[in-house]
Amino acid sequence: ENMAFLCNGMFVPPPVYAKCLSKSLARMHARVAAEKLLGESEIRNEAEGIQWLTSAACEGDAEAQFELGRCHDEGRGVAQDAIAAVRWYEAAAQLGHAAAVCALGYCYAKGEGVPKDEKA
Repeated sequence: ENMAFLCNGMFVPPPVYAKCLSKSLARMHARVAAEKLLGESEIRNEAEGIQWLTSAACEGDAEAQFELGRCHDEGRGVAQDAIAAVRWYEAAAQLGHAAAVCALGYCYAKGEGVPKDEKA
């Protein structure tokens, strides 16, 4: 059951390997995004960076989710959108990303993208 097998001539990894490969792919997409958003000027391209970052975030990479939230928060590469920022911060926070938890708390304290928490 932990062995890979061929299906129609294609290599099909067992589920545990497929999950690892998916995480690796998300990490790779996040690295490409970082190069496009922050890299050397000749390869910098914010629009492409946002596309790669969104891909990594949708694949479940917490760091990419947090960074995409920051992009929406700051209007970097995308239109500034506090509601979208909060959605990405929440996704990253649910995966245990500490900085996303802090950013989310700040959003609630200031009422940015969410109703203001008067107790904060």
